[in-house]
Amino acid sequence: MDEFIKLLDSGLDYVNHEIIGDTIVIHVVSNRAEVICPYCGCASSKKHSVYERSFQDLPVMGMKSRIILSNRKMFCTNPTCSHTTFAETFPFIRPKAKKSSRLLDRIVDVSLNVSSLNASDILKNGIADVGKSTICNLLKKDIPLPEKEKVIKVCIDDFAFKKRHTYGTIMVDIDSHRIIDLLPSREIGDAAEWLSAFPNLEIVSRDGSVSYHSAIKQADRNIIQISDRFHLLKGLTDAAKTVIASLVAANIGIPASASHYEGTETTDYWEKDSVREDFPTREHNANCEKKR
Repeated sequence: MDEFIKLLDSGLDYVNHEIIGDTIVIHVVSNRAEVICPYCGCASSKKHSVYERSFQDLPVMGMKSRIILSNRKMFCTNPTCSHTTFAETFPFIRPKAKKSSRLLDRIVDVSLNVSSLNASDILKNGIADVGKSTICNLLKKDIPLPEKEKVIKVCIDDFAFKKRHTYGTIMVDIDSHRIIDLLPSREIGDAAEWLSAFPNLEIVSRDGSVSYHSAIKQADRNIIQISDRFHLLKGLTDAAKTVIASLVAANIGIPASASHYEGTETTDYWEKDSVREDFPTREHNANCEKKR
């Protein structure tokens, strides 16, 4: 266990641990002889007090982990420093954070591929206790917005804020498959103005919408427009269905003699050694006898 703690920070020592439910709680202390003041940069070994700081970390053996750190509050011995005391800080966790930096990275990695609700359910199953609101806040803070000058190849499509009422437009980077921007409209003028804000656009993949076709042309006539694969295949499939429907009759009649359940009695057929008579055929033959 001490080696695991050293992987987190070599300035920590393992004290003990306990298992509470699906969580392993690990107690650690700092082994630093001196602590650097974050305000003036001077070293201090004069302790003011000690308090417990609790935070979540990466899971251990399939169990969630919570680390309780005996954190020291130190006196700053520099008379010119703006602060008399300061709290000991560590590189693996941000000030006042409740989760280690490496756990936050794991949360972001999981959340990029699924919705915040699904990510919360996945993470709560043996990784960390985190809600959907926390995930959304993390994504807003930790995922930098793309620079508009670097956006070259994108795909745009409409989506519903409220089905049959309010629609918007989404822009996705073709190379990274990540969302670049959202527009709360799908009108030609709004979309053209929105696309004009990306000066280096070269390729835009879209559906067969005339509105998007006109908006892209208004934004920049040099942009190459490409029909996206989904709508291209859908259009091809719909066209093939129309052609087949025009060539093949809607109703195809099957002659009655083609079925041994309709028409004449089928005694000769079922008398063959290779065929075992079943109940529906016996019932059919009985009905034929009654009609006679």
